[in-house]
Amino acid sequence: GENSVQLNAAAALFNLACNNSRNKSAIIQSKGVDALCECLNSTNTKLQDVASGLIFMLSFDEDARRDLRLTGVEPLVSTLTSSNETLLTNVTGTMWNMGVDEESQEAIGSSDQGNAVPPLLALLQSPNENVIKNVTGCLWNLAALESNREIIGQNGGVQSLAEL
Repeated sequence: GENSVQLNAAAALFNLACNNSRNKSAIIQSKGVDALCECLNSTNTKLQDVASGLIFMLSFDEDARRDLRLTGVEPLVSTLTSSNETLLTNVTGTMWNMGVDEESQEAIGSSDQGNAVPPLLALLQSPNENVIKNVTGCLWNLAALESNREIIGQNGGVQSLAEL
């Protein structure tokens, strides 16, 4: 079915992107980030894993972070309550990477994009060390912006981080 075609395509793109900056650029230029973000809420967990892994890999690139900021913050935030730990690890890693750009710090923290702070703080209770590491890294970057410091504080983030 359609899911298996998407999974095969995403897996092929993942392999093509590994250690190949030209292929990564080609994926980004062809609006691949948007298509991959659509896969994040698939019912197929393997597709979620591959798509989120590729998004994470691409998120080290400034152009990919721009695309994620413009179209992908909402799909990323919507996955933060998932029980799929691979998905959570990849998405929180992507959000940590995005946090290096001030525009992304704003997009992640701003309510019109779907405020990510409460679900990120909830993930500090995750049993998965990688998720916690990524979330604390993301919060570190988000806290560079005054408005995000406010949101993190209002949602009990100072205490949650202090208790780690």
